[in-house]
Amino acid sequence: MFGLELAGLYLAKWAYDNVAPQLARALASPPPPDHPSQVIALVGATCAGKSTLGNRLAGRAAFETGPTHGTTSRTHDATWRGGWVIRDTPGLLDDRSPDPVSVSRTAKVVVYVASGQLLRPELDALRRIREWQRRETGRGARERHAVLFCGKADQRHGAMPRAEAERVEQEVRSQMADLMPSDHVVFGSALNPDCAGVRRLGNLLARLSSA
Repeated sequence: MFGLELAGLYLAKWAYDNVAPQLARALASPPPPDHPSQVIALVGATCAGKSTLGNRLAGRAAFETGPTHGTTSRTHDATWRGGWVIRDTPGLLDDRSPDPVSVSRTAKVVVYVASGQLLRPELDALRRIREWQRRETGRGARERHAVLFCGKADQRHGAMPRAEAERVEQEVRSQMADLMPSDHVVFGSALNPDCAGVRRLGNLLARLSSA
């Protein structure tokens, strides 16, 4: 009996000397950074046109679209160039919407899709995504990128004088000045199969995905 007690005391001391310090260090250390995968996530408010833009970028009807409010209820992936994936995500800013950061966590590139000028909740969501990306990069993760695609540009230019439409676009670029480079703000219309803005976005994504 005495031998068993002595063995138990020895084992407890060994655990205290060897296991406890490692456990303490593990608890005190921050979790390792999330390294992004080859994913381009389309993020934005419900009915912003994410699925339509995804189809235009993919060059096929990869994502379901429709007249109903919030057609996309879960994430869907479509293969893109060089093994990359375009990910369509559920709309933000609604009841039971996913957290903006959670739908962006695995993506190297986040494309925030907006109908035009960003409303305050949209700007806040994009800012949260960008701040999280920068924190992860600062902790040693590979660099992540954010892009803003403002859709329905054809409607905007058709409904207001050219000078006014350009003023609106400049205001949006000013909103994004501390979040992303100016060339990461793209205006276009995903409904237009020959839209220069969508082509510009595709070229930008190709460059970012190869960086």
